[in-house]
Amino acid sequence: MSFTDSKKISRRSGLSVTRTINTFYVVHVSDLELLGDGAEAEIFAWPDDRVVRLMRAGIGSPALEQVAMRAVEGRVDIPTPGELVTIDGRLGLIMERIDGADFYSTLSRLPWASFHVFALMGRLHARLLSTPAPPELPDLHDYLRTQLEHPSVPPAARVAALEALDTLPTARAVCHGDFHPGNLLSDGTRTVVIDWSNATRGNPQADIARTDLLLRTTSNTELPPAARFVGGVGRSLLLRAYHRGVRQAGLPTDREQVRRWQIIRAAARFEERRPADEKARLRELLRRRGVEL
Repeated sequence: MSFTDSKKISRRSGLSVTRTINTFYVVHVSDLELLGDGAEAEIFAWPDDRVVRLMRAGIGSPALEQVAMRAVEGRVDIPTPGELVTIDGRLGLIMERIDGADFYSTLSRLPWASFHVFALMGRLHARLLSTPAPPELPDLHDYLRTQLEHPSVPPAARVAALEALDTLPTARAVCHGDFHPGNLLSDGTRTVVIDWSNATRGNPQADIARTDLLLRTTSNTELPPAARFVGGVGRSLLLRAYHRGVRQAGLPTDREQVRRWQIIRAAARFEERRPADEKARLRELLRRRGVEL
């Protein structure tokens, strides 16, 4: 990325901002301070209390993230999105920096607050899902069909999922696509929804089913050690709190639709290279939904 807006990024001084006049700078990834990383992107510090989220090569569309985030502004709290950038050939989105802990960390520190946290999560999700989606966002049905064609999806699960998908209604709500405790940050005064890389235009029941699936099946290896109590009976009770929060916010949950969407979401989850214990939970859920693998 190149710019002439009187801001110089200095690796040595940790992204300090110095005043210059009419000077042209080129920014490289090696100049930036890494704050965090994930399977799809890395987060780097940026001047003026902002960060830049740089996608890994060939993954995601920051432009669509920006569209989704701007659509939900005013309904849920988000890091204020800024401009799109390209740095060393990698696409990215500059946004407000949020210094807070995710909800899994909160559960680790305050396990007695678990039911409150999951009910709050449900209310936030319902508010998000009440947002009309802009036409630029991908259609959820098309997005899922692409996932289901991946060779890692078990054939029987693919067939059942595609059959279910053909019978389920479309809609035009903003769907987050990865709404779980790790993507909710709190600094004590704000609760902010992050990671909009899987946002689509679709049926709210499908997004509820995705969150329900993640809460039921996410591998314990991906949770902070102190949060691994979220298992067995604990998962079931916390799921109830989440669904209660969704209903409290005024979004009706169609249980039968959610069950059918779960078949689709569970099958598509195999495309995401999940750990062995999580795949076993996905297979068990599919069997309980009548899909013999």
